[in-house]
Amino acid sequence: MCPRSRARRRSFVPVVADAVGIGRLEEAETEALEAAAAQPRNSGILDTVVSVLLSRAEPRGAAFIQTQRAREPDVQSWLAHEAVAAG
Repeated sequence: MCPRSRARRRSFVPVVADAVGIGRLEEAETEALEAAAAQPRNSGILDTVVSVLLSRAEPRGAAFIQTQRAREPDVQSWLAHEAVAAG
């Protein structure tokens, strides 16, 4: 990961965490989706996107889950997200 990507990732985390922490899930979703568009293979960002989408009961999270399950079939967090989405 290049230094700019690391810096962008570091700035992304507190913004989304703050937005989620005070109940501004719509803002968190926007920030997370923008970060995912910039880094579509970053598993950590995609995990945050899915968490926010699931928190908002957004069905779009399923597409992210399916993509990541195909990329990382043995990663437990994607299995857990899949179970929550199906629940």
